[in-house]
Amino acid sequence: MAQADLDAGRPIALSPVSVRLGHPYCAFMPPAKADRADGAALVGLLVKAAPAT
Repeated sequence: MAQADLDAGRPIALSPVSVRLGHPYCAFMPPAKADRADGAALVGLLVKAAPAT
């Protein structure tokens, strides 16, 4: 169902549940993968994209 969004590079909601965190983006990953270069790159991208608060 979300294949078109994934193919276009658009983020998709993993769950209909939303939680107000005070930040425009959040990344969730297992702790064992938190140190991987691709995970760190994603977090860095989101931090750069987030507006200053």
